[in-house]
Amino acid sequence: GSPAGEPQFVFTSPMRRAVLTGLGAFKHKIEPEGLRFVATDLAHEEGGLHRGDLRLSKTELAAQFPQVDFSGIEEEDPLWSDTEREAPAHMAERSMKLIELIMDRPEDTIAVAAHSSFLLTTFNICLRAGGDDPAALTRWFETGEMRTVHLRVLRRPATSCAIA
Repeated sequence: GSPAGEPQFVFTSPMRRAVLTGLGAFKHKIEPEGLRFVATDLAHEEGGLHRGDLRLSKTELAAQFPQVDFSGIEEEDPLWSDTEREAPAHMAERSMKLIELIMDRPEDTIAVAAHSSFLLTTFNICLRAGGDDPAALTRWFETGEMRTVHLRVLRRPATSCAIA
């Protein structure tokens, strides 16, 4: 088992910067404990238009990061468009699908290595924060910042989020 707060499983965006952040944050758990990293395009940065948000191919990523499972992503970036930015509603849909995957996992502690805009969408649109400082989760995430969040399911969410 893992000490309190230590992840037992990691979902990561397949964007190189998120993979590097996740691997760096939990490198002490990869070799001795075999912490599993799984890439998912559900946690991808907001897609389209900006070249910095175009991910590498699955083949290139697997060669650079053999400790990450890229089997569940497409060969090329499915969110890339050179003419338009991904709609906020689409990113919210991806976020809800990732929340469903997290809730379906057997582990108690799961880390997500993702991006500020994706996390802001998740915490401002798809989840309702409680606790002592609910606004803490709705603030911008800094580069490499980690926040611990306890998800408690009050009711199974719909498979979509509404954006006003």
